[in-house]
Amino acid sequence: SDSNAWATIAKVRATVRSGDTVYFRSQDTWSSSSSPVLQATAGVTYRGTGYGSGTRATIQATGTQSLGTVYLNVSNVNFYGFNVDMNSQNAGGIWIGTTAGNTQNINVDNCEVHGSAGNSYTYGIYVGGYGTDTDVSNVQITNTLVHHTQHEGIAIYPTWARGGNSATNVTVRNCIIHDTGITGGVTWGDGIYIVNELNDIYIEFNTIYDCPVGMRYGNSRDAYVGDPHNINIRYNIVYNCNYGIGMNFGSGGHNSSANVYSNLLYENEVGLNIGGTHSGCTFNYYNNTVYDSTHTLSFGVRNYLSGMTNSILNFKNNIIAINDAGSYPIWIGTAGAEALWSHAYNLIYKSGSTTKWVHHDTVADYTNLQTKSTWDATSVITNP
Repeated sequence: SDSNAWATIAKVRATVRSGDTVYFRSQDTWSSSSSPVLQATAGVTYRGTGYGSGTRATIQATGTQSLGTVYLNVSNVNFYGFNVDMNSQNAGGIWIGTTAGNTQNINVDNCEVHGSAGNSYTYGIYVGGYGTDTDVSNVQITNTLVHHTQHEGIAIYPTWARGGNSATNVTVRNCIIHDTGITGGVTWGDGIYIVNELNDIYIEFNTIYDCPVGMRYGNSRDAYVGDPHNINIRYNIVYNCNYGIGMNFGSGGHNSSANVYSNLLYENEVGLNIGGTHSGCTFNYYNNTVYDSTHTLSFGVRNYLSGMTNSILNFKNNIIAINDAGSYPIWIGTAGAEALWSHAYNLIYKSGSTTKWVHHDTVADYTNLQTKSTWDATSVITNP
């Protein structure tokens, strides 16, 4: 009953043990100016729904949160049904990781995370080791809304500052992310950022819109970055972003692999942005649909690969449709990029003009007929 309820998060932390479930009254707000507002205990389930008359219990920052407003840095934790309000503070939302030792088995479901400000690394949800030789594994983020964050919405991003950190077996499913990278004069702020030493990542059935970049995978430009392996980006909807899905390796990719398939990308300035240098990598792009009708200069696919050694880029069975006469369905931006991918059976279409269907750095732009006769005989050039 309410008369027996604990009034403070400090009481919760001092009392709960592994195996417990804690219900927060759903109409109430718990806030603090110290970091973090809620720090999890191993083996505990936290629920912000199911008790009380509200929709979700609120965990709110009232000051700078150096890691996150909610810190899930221990194993076997479930965090369900909370409103994590960064409250226009220089604060992150949910931080899943640790500064020492491995973390595993974390589930976040049915949450809303929003409202960071400032000009620091304030992610909506961060996943990744932050110590040295630390792995964060078996993480599921599902049915969660992330919006109005100063930096990335969801960052699967083992640290850029210390060696040997990784994330393994992470799933982001059925989430909505929008309006990231909005404050502090920054130009970054991906909806989902997937970089550095990663293994077995699944990004699926999400909707992302109004972000500088819908999602991007690769590695960062700093020390100790590592490379992503078995990245699976599938069945997502991405729209109204500068870039839909990007691939960018700042320091070169090594033995990386990704499967990008069955995504719907529309009204983005660039639908699929593919670039970087790679060695021993395999990237598969299958069955994606890219469409743009609103921008006066857009690219359905922009390929600016600068070098690949013993690597494979397969680009097959995709639909690329552009509705502006000055835009390009396919733009090949480096002299050697055309030789660095294998493309077949793609439907390429541009309404309103028969020119500028495929741009190639070393030759004149291809018309619609040249797209099929010269660029790829297996292509289809009819209106989808």
